[in-house]
Amino acid sequence: MKVLRLSWIVLAGLVVLMPVAWSAPPVVHHSGATPVVHHSGATPVGGQRYLGTVLAQSTVATEPEAVKRIVASAERGDPDSQNQLGMMYENGEGVPQDFIQAAKWYRKAADQGLGDAQLNLGVLYENGEGVDRDLKQAASWYRKAARQGMLLAQYTLGLMLKEGRGIPQDYAEAAKWLGKVAAEGYAVAQINLAFLHLEGLGLPQDHVKAAKLFRLAADKGHPVAQNNLGYLHRAGRGVDQNDEEAARWHLSAAEQGLANAQLQIANLYRDGLGVKQGFIESARWYRKAADQGEPLAQMAVGINYRDGRGVRQSVEKAARWLRLAADQGVAEAQYHLGNLYAEGRGAPPDDVQAYLWLSLAAKGASSDDLQAQVKDSRTRLAADMTAAQIAEAERMAAAWQPKSP
Repeated sequence: MKVLRLSWIVLAGLVVLMPVAWSAPPVVHHSGATPVVHHSGATPVGGQRYLGTVLAQSTVATEPEAVKRIVASAERGDPDSQNQLGMMYENGEGVPQDFIQAAKWYRKAADQGLGDAQLNLGVLYENGEGVDRDLKQAASWYRKAARQGMLLAQYTLGLMLKEGRGIPQDYAEAAKWLGKVAAEGYAVAQINLAFLHLEGLGLPQDHVKAAKLFRLAADKGHPVAQNNLGYLHRAGRGVDQNDEEAARWHLSAAEQGLANAQLQIANLYRDGLGVKQGFIESARWYRKAADQGEPLAQMAVGINYRDGRGVRQSVEKAARWLRLAADQGVAEAQYHLGNLYAEGRGAPPDDVQAYLWLSLAAKGASSDDLQAQVKDSRTRLAADMTAAQIAEAERMAAAWQPKSP
């Protein structure tokens, strides 16, 4: 049995699902896409389905006599037995694990038109297991399986078309395949289809339809959909503007561990929007998101420690958290870190390091206000530096590369 593991990324505030890899066990996790939170699939939760679909659900026999019967049947050309034997080789059940043999038997069954085998062979091509990795071939086999109604193939093909991964990007065809899976009630497909409606990609832009799809997935308990619905309520896109509803959905997703949702509910507690203002509660949620590597949350934790807001003040801890965010390219964190170095707070004063981080902040600042603040700090700092110090800081800035979380 295969499982598609998913991950999510954040685009313009929304979370989007991205496919990661396939593995074994009997449930199908996914990933997909959405403008708020790109999302992924999942297993049944609370009796509700995220996406878990029907991948060769039969029990694989491992007893020697049963294995012999399957091998004999496969060699006689029975496609179901060939597919089952492929699964056995892929997972090392009843036979030694051997991806080349798995691909061989999947192909025999797939060439006879068995949808399960076509899907399984597509997975091997996507992962480069037993065959050379070839996304074009993977998409070709997914398409064959999709045309036979295999939901996981339809969903995966839809994602590949949406992302232009291995095949030409085609939002309209992506919407067609994702729509089929969404109509069956699977949350990850609903989220990805909502993203296409929201952005008008392959479909007429329709915020109301997007919000309805997010709500369907959110009601199933999907944290990405819940978080995205929170964004829409805050912005009044496709739904009434309502900070209380936004907070409710962000909190529900945050409690399930979604880092971006934890960041959003922390912002709402900080500003008193939709919830009673509370700096301690805000700091708690920022820390949860920061511990998961969310750079904006790491910056917020640093600022909280610097200012003693919701936590006991500690400029040393402030500098450590700001450095984590600054290392990932957050311009505002780079600005605050540069000022700490200039003032000798949380670390010994270091004009070269201060100028380095302020220079990086100047490159990355996206708002006029931040640009002005960075320029002012750097101008005042440069007045007390030598030309050699400035040149060294500029050399370091030119060579600097952001770090992964």
